[in-house]
Amino acid sequence: MTLQEIQDLAGHRDVPPWVVKLVGDAVAKEREACAELCENYGDEGIVDGKINADHHAYLIRRRQA
Repeated sequence: MTLQEIQDLAGHRDVPPWVVKLVGDAVAKEREACAELCENYGDEGIVDGKINADHHAYLIRRRQA
């Protein structure tokens, strides 16, 4: 997530540097968790030799923190 995206989410409020760092850290952690979910899913996510992206998207969306 870019600084501009964070500022857009904040609306008219100022965004202190520590918030930008916190959001960046949270996004990185979530990205890694989603990547691990896809890596650990195994062959069940493969249909006709191709990754079933829709199913991976479903798994990511239902993932609980």
